[in-house]
Amino acid sequence: MQTMNTIKNLARLFDENKVRYHFDGSTSLFIDGMSVEMDDIDICFPSGTEHDVRDLFLAYEPSDITEEKDYGLKHFKFNLEGEKIHCLFYSGTYEAFSSEEIETWIDGQRVIYKSLDFYLRHISPDSDLARQIRARLNQNQ
Repeated sequence: MQTMNTIKNLARLFDENKVRYHFDGSTSLFIDGMSVEMDDIDICFPSGTEHDVRDLFLAYEPSDITEEKDYGLKHFKFNLEGEKIHCLFYSGTYEAFSSEEIETWIDGQRVIYKSLDFYLRHISPDSDLARQIRARLNQNQ
């Protein structure tokens, strides 16, 4: 339950500061109601916003922004409310960044995350995770 509260608090902060974002990776699966192991809360932001986003969290002593050139991304990490937070900034267009986002409301807070369909197309179709996602998608229909 604490993880979901942290997600809502982060989403509220981003909305209040007009920051474009979406939750990503296992965090997206968690928000959609899947039972997944999460080692951190993954959040993606448009490329070029890394310094503005990091400035929102200076009180939490975020790590320096590092670049992974092989993956075309920059990122930093920090801890908030007992959770590890991982902020990612992929290079690319705004359209690519925002494709396949889902907007949902959790306890009155808007939360944006990547769709399950997106992950299903980007993982091995024979994996356990793919089977779990297909089952979840079938439940949602």
